Amino acid sequence: MFARVRPYANQFLEYCSRFCEIVVFTASKQEYADRMLDFLDPEKKFIKHRLFRESCTKIGKVYVKDLNRLGRDLVERRGDLLIFRDEL
Repeated sequence: MFARVRPYANQFLEYCSRFCEIVVFTASKQEYADRMLDFLDPEKKFIKHRLFRESCTKIGKVYVKDLNRLGRDLVERRGDLLIFRDEL
């Protein structure tokens, strides 16, 4: 496998992981995606959860990522501001 990582990608992952949970949800097959994610985060310190094609819903020829599969409340509350997942 050959891959090029964008400059500062690892620093970006490290920085973001301090403030939020990093979850990768891809329509790629697990055997391919795991290899790429292990390359990006070999110690599994930054990417906390991985979801693959098996977690997608196939509609016709397209794989759709169902965010309900995360098992999390995806409503963000900041003061009087509400951001709902349906509006994203």
